[in-house]
Amino acid sequence: MKITVCKTLLAVAAVSSMAGAAFAEPASGALKIGSACKTDISTICSAAAKGAERARCLRENQAKVSPDCAKAIAAKPAKWGMPKAPKPAATAPAPAATTTPPAATTTPPAAEQK
Repeated sequence: MKITVCKTLLAVAAVSSMAGAAFAEPASGALKIGSACKTDISTICSAAAKGAERARCLRENQAKVSPDCAKAIAAKPAKWGMPKAPKPAATAPAPAATTTPPAATTTPPAAEQK
């Protein structure tokens, strides 16, 4: 019983320490861009708003930025800083198919027999 409790406590402690380390570290890509491209952002992309617009500016001007900034940009996924594809325009649903009921066929009443 004591061994099982000790193993359980050890497992919980190990998982807790790994989770703490994972959450304590900042996203390395964001940190690299921020520090490596600080000068380039202020000189080349100063008019761009923070976020996607600034990322797009850096990606479009990758040939003009400092070597460290270019390396940080190259480490990002290929779609980072690229314009997002426009969402497809909402289309109205196709009208429901209407069926015309078949024409009523009436048979003339049989002649009355006398």
